[in-house]
Amino acid sequence: MKADSQRDLVIFGAGSQAQVFDYYLTHEGGRRVVAFTDSERSRRETRYLDRPLVSIEEVTRRFPPS
Repeated sequence: MKADSQRDLVIFGAGSQAQVFDYYLTHEGGRRVVAFTDSERSRRETRYLDRPLVSIEEVTRRFPPS
């Protein structure tokens, strides 16, 4: 999936602040969060808030910048 540079974005982090950012960006900002990325190497989850959770090393390959 390629992100639309005008609307789509990836949030760094997968915790409570990321959840707040997701809410405000999607509900108030008219943006679409397509994924989350995190530098936590021990994380085993592959999804967060029903969206992909990808490693920081993998994020630009899966969601290239526009």
